[in-house]
Amino acid sequence: MLNLDRVVDEKGLVNIGFPIVLYFPFNNTIVPLKVKRRLNYGYETFEYGHFPYTPVSPAVAGVIPTLNYSTETVFSYSRLDTTTQPDMFYHADKDTVFHAYMYVTPEILRIFTRIPKGTTPQEFRGVIPSNDLATSIEFGFSRGMAELAYAPKIRYGIVLANETNIDLQTYIKFVYAQYETDFIDDAQTILNIIKDRVPAHMTPLGGTVEQANFGDMLDLLGAKAIPYIPSYTPDSQALQQIQEALR
Repeated sequence: MLNLDRVVDEKGLVNIGFPIVLYFPFNNTIVPLKVKRRLNYGYETFEYGHFPYTPVSPAVAGVIPTLNYSTETVFSYSRLDTTTQPDMFYHADKDTVFHAYMYVTPEILRIFTRIPKGTTPQEFRGVIPSNDLATSIEFGFSRGMAELAYAPKIRYGIVLANETNIDLQTYIKFVYAQYETDFIDDAQTILNIIKDRVPAHMTPLGGTVEQANFGDMLDLLGAKAIPYIPSYTPDSQALQQIQEALR
């Protein structure tokens, strides 16, 4: 039986009626959305297969060679129509967010998430994790799983790196949901989300790099960018800032 009394289910996906909050570090804003419909309830697992990368040597699809890394890659799916086939989660659909957990096997592989595609959004004191150093740098990646939220017009790129001394055959599984959303435009509700008085699931998108399609994304979601106000800010002051952003 479905448990709809909590924000996320046992798979980490947001239940109907609860908020998913997209957080954008590059401008320190949030986009709070209410999930009003969720497609494929109970059938959220997508067994994708090997990572869509073929190295020069050895030329085995899905293998990340020893002490090496893949090219920056998106996920294609041949059964989709020609417009969506090349990048299966990228979209320009109104009021729609794809929320996915990407599980990567073997778990030792480093996962670098590029949001937006073609950039390096992470940094440590001004130093960014270069692709050329993917097997030697010590930050800017996850292992085993990466959480992804595909908002409209935002394209992701993924790099896998193998720091071991053996070639590694990859396997990718997605656990995903397709949400139909409404923008939460009530200032008091947004304040309560920021202050953790209303349960919500927050997902960061990207890092320090500006997202060129940010305005297009807001238009398609019917949303405004709300400043992520520190929780210690007095309610009256925070509420005023939220109201100004909603105008």
